[in-house]
Amino acid sequence: MILIFYPALFAGEIRSQLPFMLLLIGSSFTWAIGSLLQKTTRDENPIPFFQNLSIQIFSGGVSLLFISYLAGETIPNISDLELLPTLAMIYLALVGTVIAYTCYIYCLRNAPAALVSTYALVNPVIAILLGVLFLGEAFSMRLAYASALVLSGVAIVIFEPFIKGTFRKIKVHRKSKKQMVC
Repeated sequence: MILIFYPALFAGEIRSQLPFMLLLIGSSFTWAIGSLLQKTTRDENPIPFFQNLSIQIFSGGVSLLFISYLAGETIPNISDLELLPTLAMIYLALVGTVIAYTCYIYCLRNAPAALVSTYALVNPVIAILLGVLFLGEAFSMRLAYASALVLSGVAIVIFEPFIKGTFRKIKVHRKSKKQMVC
């Protein structure tokens, strides 16, 4: 949070950024709750997998339409739309939402939630890298620190079983040395 909002924090504009900070924390919290509920209630849910998934995606779309209405966004005139951005939006809707979310829910049902949720952390880092490589976007030290922090957290989650096993071996080894000395 500090890495994202530090310009406003150091400029003394914390009050103007506070709603966005709370929204960011709240959305992360509700996503985590939803993921855990999806995982823990999978056997109790009488709705088949794809119907359940369709309900989630549809309700998300309706919610976003309502929020865009409240924000004052309007539907653009079809003649004002450019081809490439429109195709990109269709691609994001089909591949980025329907296919990726289907894969996420499937993995969530069949793998540990902590491991599956790491995709959401890696996605922005990949987007930054692609933006720098293909679009010539600027890469700052702040982005480097934030990316390193995110990737370190993902590495800890992924390698946690190995790390725990290594520390157990060290403890056992220390205990066996103490027993030999006595």
